[in-house]
Amino acid sequence: MIETFVRRRVLTTVLVLIAVILGALSYGGLGVRRFPEIEFPFVTVYTVYQGASPAEVESEITKRIEDAVVTISGIEEINSSSQQGLSLVFVQFGLEEDVDIKAVDVRNKIDRILPLLPEAADEPVPQKFEIGSLPVVDLALYGPQDPNDLYRLADEELKPLLTQIAGVADVELSGGQEREIQLLLDMRKLRRHRVAIGMVVAAIRAANVNVPAGHITEPGREFVLRTPGRVERPEEIEQIQVPTAGGGILTVGDLGRVVDTYEEARTINRFNGQPAIGLAVQARTDANEVEVVDGVNAALPRLRAMLPAGARLDVARDTSIFIRGALANVWQNMLIGVCLTAVVIYLFLGSPRATVIVAIVMPAAVVAAFVGMRAAGFTLNIISLTGMAIVIGVLVNNAILVLENVNRLVDEGTPPADAAVDGTRDIALAIFSSTATNLVVFLPIAFMGEIIGRFFKELGLTVVFATVASLLISFSLTPMMCGLLLRGNQRGRRENGFFSFSFDSTFGRLAGLWQAAFERARRVYLGMLDWCLRHRLSTVFITLIAFVASFGPFAVVGLEFFPPSDEGRFRVSLEAPVGTPLEVTDAVVRRVEAQVREVPYLERYMVRVGRVAAGMSGRTEGVDLAEISVTIADRADRPKGLDEMLNELRPKLADIPSARVLVAKEEMGGPNEPAIGIEVVGDDLAALKRVAGQVMKIVEGVPGTAGVSKSWQSGQPELRVIPLQEQANRHGVNVRLLAEEVRAYVEGTVASEFLTGDENYDVVVKLREEDRQWAADVDRMFISSAITGGMVPIGQVADVRREAGSTLITRKDRTRLVTVTAGLTGERPVGKIEADVRRRISEEVAVPEGVTLNFGGQTEMRQKNFKELFKAMATAAALTFLCVAGIIESFGFAAIIIMALPVSLIGVSLAMLVANVTVNMFSLMAMVILVGMVVNNAIIVVDYAMRAEAGGKTAREAIREACAVRYRMILMANFTTVAALIPLSLGRGFGGEIFRPLAVVQIGGVL
Repeated sequence: MIETFVRRRVLTTVLVLIAVILGALSYGGLGVRRFPEIEFPFVTVYTVYQGASPAEVESEITKRIEDAVVTISGIEEINSSSQQGLSLVFVQFGLEEDVDIKAVDVRNKIDRILPLLPEAADEPVPQKFEIGSLPVVDLALYGPQDPNDLYRLADEELKPLLTQIAGVADVELSGGQEREIQLLLDMRKLRRHRVAIGMVVAAIRAANVNVPAGHITEPGREFVLRTPGRVERPEEIEQIQVPTAGGGILTVGDLGRVVDTYEEARTINRFNGQPAIGLAVQARTDANEVEVVDGVNAALPRLRAMLPAGARLDVARDTSIFIRGALANVWQNMLIGVCLTAVVIYLFLGSPRATVIVAIVMPAAVVAAFVGMRAAGFTLNIISLTGMAIVIGVLVNNAILVLENVNRLVDEGTPPADAAVDGTRDIALAIFSSTATNLVVFLPIAFMGEIIGRFFKELGLTVVFATVASLLISFSLTPMMCGLLLRGNQRGRRENGFFSFSFDSTFGRLAGLWQAAFERARRVYLGMLDWCLRHRLSTVFITLIAFVASFGPFAVVGLEFFPPSDEGRFRVSLEAPVGTPLEVTDAVVRRVEAQVREVPYLERYMVRVGRVAAGMSGRTEGVDLAEISVTIADRADRPKGLDEMLNELRPKLADIPSARVLVAKEEMGGPNEPAIGIEVVGDDLAALKRVAGQVMKIVEGVPGTAGVSKSWQSGQPELRVIPLQEQANRHGVNVRLLAEEVRAYVEGTVASEFLTGDENYDVVVKLREEDRQWAADVDRMFISSAITGGMVPIGQVADVRREAGSTLITRKDRTRLVTVTAGLTGERPVGKIEADVRRRISEEVAVPEGVTLNFGGQTEMRQKNFKELFKAMATAAALTFLCVAGIIESFGFAAIIIMALPVSLIGVSLAMLVANVTVNMFSLMAMVILVGMVVNNAIIVVDYAMRAEAGGKTAREAIREACAVRYRMILMANFTTVAALIPLSLGRGFGGEIFRPLAVVQIGGVL
């Protein structure tokens, strides 16, 4: 087969061109996303219970949902949070479970308990978590107009057009209030006419309705009967009649007034200091995110033409910038790597023809690999791009083995075509063995467990596709081009033709100097080899000492789950004291905003008050919460790193009074879990709060932490209306009726809907603001007595007390949980910080019985996923050993070859120490990859030595000859691998921080 490829050059060229063309077409058809299309085994149950306290949400909704879903099979963990007016239950299933089926199971369980949930609560909404559901672009609508008018414009005109763009799943609005028809009742009039608020609500519900009445059939025609009763204008609501307790009839207008307005403001948005409406555009899970963003950008001129004078619609955040940048960065680094590889080839072989061969076969293998990616349904994302980036060093090895072996035979006088056939056949077993070891390494990566397995499946299989393509190219295109282009040793003479380079040229002199240094290094190496063969025990002893010492640098560099990155984005989270009104919180935010505007290289920022992506204590809604999302210039355009800039900003925000402020980086590729997360679990709430307070003080005192907080924040002012059972029974008032009436008076209740055009707006009935300003007003509200028919003041049937409640109640597996979290300053790796925290907790905290402490957050993720990585590493080592043993038909020699693995750790640890690379998910992944790379050198030497020994040489003679003959080949393969990885090891450009650990570890391992 190899001879066919060498002799039939046109056929070989055609076959390779077909593969390249198919690869190019496949590349054009690949989707572009941030992350692989992954289905996480999570189902979230979202329930709104407007106006309810966290304790009420927990007892009335959260616990009942937990008890209902816990019987579903396959559940690994249930987490929940109950906050003001909102319940969130997170159900985590095993990775092997079908999340679509489990989401239906959750829905069915919830349907059974709907009658047990409060009527005033919205119906629970179960949703499976989809990583692609995150917004791909955020737009900001702002101008001199009223924000509510802009909100209506965004909702009624802009949103429908955006959702029509190909690939757009939904558009979420924030920052404004929806239109609302409010009936504001006068307490004095209600009391005077003996009308309870529930009577008004019932009258509106009965009057504002269209009722179908059937049909009448006459000969030849049929009539549909309908009783239209809906109001056509908000003012008509005031004409609806309301019965009184004394038997009279009043109109709604006699008791209050109807206002066409907006719902109560509970959130505030600003973009670059101006009130704004946010439009978060979400892409479908199967959509090309870059194309979706391009579609949004293409639609912007049309959308802007619809805006009133002075209004603007700008892009606040564009996630495709990172995706495009990472993609361009990988291609740029690959191109630089190919060029550097070509330079190394020329230095070793002194032949521009050999350089051209490598410059052609490497890109051909890369492009051909896209066929496999397209067939597997992969996308271009940060994970698959990482696989393509690290495979460069693997791709060049096979070509180097063939090229050097053929070039050696040509230099010895063999005709180029014959040398191409014989040289490829001579090295075929070694190439096949090294390729097989690479494949058995990456297959375990593709099928790891935990979330890391889902993420890295595309990385592992992408490398497999590229490796297979490299193998096929090495047995076809590479020998064909060697037979076509290579000539004998031409050093020192001039050659005519396109590929002519004279020895006395600049490149020739450089190659000559390199060859001279190479020969000197070769003589030194062979001398050291002779010493090692004479002193085998000493060699083993020295190697063992070096291996044991190599673990020292790992302890110095520290560990973390995800390598830190600088994407030019950070978030300032603010939490005012509980009970702080929206306006007061916003005033504090404006002081923080003023400091943010002074940040160097600021490009834009978005302020959100009242609703945030992730609060410091875990809450996402509350008028005491706020966040500022900030975007600054790219790293290449500023002299300081983001960590340094944030460390300069934190002291300026520390003096902000009456608020806790946290400054943290936003990292698109990293996990959303806190860097430090300590879970205090138990049933005794007092003990949980006490232990959590002690832990919080410890974490605050450990260097490198920032923004330390805990999930339990007591002090939320509450007015508790506690029924007086005897008095309530006397008037026929039950707890449910009492709660609903109080809620209607204060929070308001939706009595009906006002229909205009295609839109429905709530008709909300509540007291006017001046009748519900003070806590004492609750006592004066009244309720209808079911026994006497009269009006009874609430103060007569209930005790209204002032108490302090919680702001957030978290639970894990149906047990109370208080979590202490912290961010990082970037000065120390998280592993070292965690070790200090663990030590101090064990020394200073006496954990009572019934309370347990667990490290959650990134620590828990790191432990689970690192376990999978180590399992993959062990599996890869075992499969590599078996693969090599099967190929060379010897367990003994396979054991010798596999000994290259621990020796490679010496170079890995030194490289990580010098480059200041931590032990993280990507550096460990690189170590797994090294299992297949570092044995290649040993395979090449042992393969030659076995054949030399079979030819009659002694073991020592065979080993020395194998090392001498394969020395240049091994050095070329290693140097070209290093050259291909150098651009990635610099960590520059988008995604550079992710690629850098992979490159540094591989460079250290192969050297």
